[in-house]
Amino acid sequence: MSKKKIVTIFIIGCIFLVSVFSSLLVVAVDSVDPEFCSGNVADWTVMYYMCGDNHISYEVDTNLADLKKVGSSSKFHLIALKDQDGFGDSALYYINKDSVTDLNWPDEVDMSSPNTLKSFLTFVYNTYPANNYALFIKSDCGSSWQGCINDRQGDTRKTAKLISYPEFADILKDVTKNGEDKLDVLIFGPCICQALEAGYELSPYVGYMVASEEHMLEDLDKGHEYVLKYLETTWNLKNNTHMTPKEFALSLVEFYTPCDFPMFALYLYMVIVKKGNYGTILQQASDAITQFMNRRRNPNYHLIEQHTTLSAIDLCKTSEVVKAIDNLSSLLILHENDEDVNSALKYARSAVREYGKFYVKNRRSFLLKNFYLMLPMEKYAQNSFIDVYHFTDLVCNAVENQAITDACFDLMEKVNSSVIANKVMPGDDSNGFTIYFPDDGRFYNRYLWGEDPSVKYESLQLSKNSLWNEFLQVYLDIR
Repeated sequence: MSKKKIVTIFIIGCIFLVSVFSSLLVVAVDSVDPEFCSGNVADWTVMYYMCGDNHISYEVDTNLADLKKVGSSSKFHLIALKDQDGFGDSALYYINKDSVTDLNWPDEVDMSSPNTLKSFLTFVYNTYPANNYALFIKSDCGSSWQGCINDRQGDTRKTAKLISYPEFADILKDVTKNGEDKLDVLIFGPCICQALEAGYELSPYVGYMVASEEHMLEDLDKGHEYVLKYLETTWNLKNNTHMTPKEFALSLVEFYTPCDFPMFALYLYMVIVKKGNYGTILQQASDAITQFMNRRRNPNYHLIEQHTTLSAIDLCKTSEVVKAIDNLSSLLILHENDEDVNSALKYARSAVREYGKFYVKNRRSFLLKNFYLMLPMEKYAQNSFIDVYHFTDLVCNAVENQAITDACFDLMEKVNSSVIANKVMPGDDSNGFTIYFPDDGRFYNRYLWGEDPSVKYESLQLSKNSLWNEFLQVYLDIR
């Protein structure tokens, strides 16, 4: 045999052995030892903070089963802290393909405690380091700037106790070493979390924030097609760990499907209480009541309709948005006695896209709160959160003051620059994130869940670094 043929056979043999070894390695990394991976710097560490000690407890088991389909690898750490509505059901898992490893965590924790969130993030950052980090927040009772993560503690609490955004920011400041090791992507599953106030508060420590301006649907509402795609996006990231944080944030929005979702009578009993297990008689009764209400001439008595959204925000650019809001606020305050400006503001506030209407406006009224659970009418719906861009655009088109018009154009440009992806229904005036603007001074600083909020609006960084708060007080005549 010639020397040339021997060399050729040798090269082909080497290629064959390399291909076999590579395929075996792929199988091996699909099931990894968490102790072996401890300290290994992966491409991505993805964390799930699954607060199910509330009405979405049933979702936790489904989410964990989905995550086990994905599993970890040497380049991809997948960790979940979960709590449900029983006692002693908290657990911290390192998730492998088709299995989990219990990482020795207390069996009952308060997920709405800042200490729990900080302990979880600190442990994961120190034990499973990565070039990039993503955090999924699962909970109910999303509350815009007022906080997130609702642990009912076995329904012993009379009102939702949430982690405030200043508390969240303090946690991330410590965990990320003052932003040196940023949380690259933060994903909120709760409702109405895509608020400028929240994003700006967290911006020194987070790269991209993915959330909804509107309420988020559950599988029980319209099916899996219209919920946030936890399984699909996490699986996609595991298979493409070279993705940048921006690419991952974009993918979360790309996988999402928005929809129109008209609310119906008896919704909370049928979906929240009965979890979809109700008979045809109740369905027929709900349909009849819903049709009756929505035929009424006065739209205030129609049942609310949701148009779901999802957006991704580059939080590094929110500081420019806040500067533009400060400039516009200053001009609006300066012209508080200008009839043209006031007329434009009233028009814009009445016509702007509002959010949070699944919640009742006045939860302090026991009778109204329980009545609203059965008939979620426009008249009593929460409406304190508005789309930033849409409001600015409405003011811009209605006012004659050139300085205010220029300030509006600048703000809209800054909003467009910070919103890197936005999924909405055709014709929906949702453009990326909300800002606080109650339509009535009586509801200023009113907590969504009945009591006073643990953090006042004035204490947020947006209020400290812009005059938006002062503008609200002038416009709503709060002295």
